Parts: sequence; C-alpha cells; structure tokens
Amino acid sequence: MRPGEWVVRTRGAFNRNKSEAALTAESIQYLLRTDREVGTRASVFGEYTFFRDEFAGIEHRNSVVEGVAYKVVNEEAQVLSLDGGLGYLNEHRLTDPDVSTATYEAGGKYNWRISPTAEISEDVRFTGVFDQPNDWRAVNVVAIAARLNAMFSLKASNTIRYTNAPLAPFKSTDTTTSIALVAKF
Repeated sequence: MRPGEWVVRTRGAFNRNKSEAALTAESIQYLLRTDREVGTRASVFGEYTFFRDEFAGIEHRNSVVEGVAYKVVNEEAQVLSLDGGLGYLNEHRLTDPDVSTATYEAGGKYNWRISPTAEISEDVRFTGVFDQPNDWRAVNVVAIAARLNAMFSLKASNTIRYTNAPLAPFKSTDTTTSIALVAKF
C-alpha cells in the first residue's frame, strides 16, 4: 500500500509440516513495516515483527525497530536497498532465560525483475543484542515469484534462520522451503 510518500508493508506466514502423522514443524510470523520516503533513494522506517516457533524453542518473540534505509541501486529492473536500525526485543522461550533487551539490526534486500511477470529476490537480516554480544540472529530468504494476474503471484522461497547462541537442546540453524500464494494491493 502506498499512500503518498509512505510505503506500508504487511506480511504473514504460517508454516506447518507433518511426517508420518507426527507434527515436525510449525511457525507463525507477522511483519508490519512502514517506510516514509525522504527523497528518491532514502527512507526512515518503523517495523514490528511477531514470531513463534516452538520447535526452535521460541514461545513468542515481539520486536520493534526504527531506522534508515537507502537504495544503493534504484533501477526499473533492479533494486538493492540497505538498512539499519535500533530496536527492542522481547522473546519468551520454552526454556529459561527469556530475553528482553535493546537490539541493533542491519539488512539488505535485492530485487531483480527478470521479466514483466517474474522476479527474484534475496533478503538478508542480522539482529544483535546489546547486553549479550554472543546472542545474535541472521535470516536469509531467497525467493522467486511469478505473477498470475494484477493482484496474485505464486512464490517459492527458501528461508535459512541462524541463531548464534541457541538454547539446549535446540539447533542453531533452521531451514524452511515453501510455496505461497501472494496478494499485493
């Protein structure tokens, strides 16, 4: 949604997997991000994220970030934007200790429109925790989307989540491959 110089993005994802009738994965993620354009390349943003993945030990995580973004490449077929910000993270874990702290974040997103109806994207995010330098997270999402009509696209993506200091017995890396129907308006 683009009211004037504002860009409002919202995204939700629910992933669930069963193997031999046993639940092996389930996660919920929601993102709301508002950017206010400042010129043709720069913007300031505010972002809220909710995440739940009990298979990774996270009962629920809420985070807010405010920051600045800059489009390093801003062409019709390709856009590369980098951003950074400061925020707050409140994470309730299935095992102690919970995390409630200030954070710093950096990231980048690359979009390449390979045809009028297809696009490849990569989104990389890094989140660090101020009071525990060893506790940081990284997420990388690679996707390809094919537009079906003016509103809907079919999207295939691969997500890799890495936690540098996972709680025992949870692993540091989690991958998700998904196919989704995406609506843009």
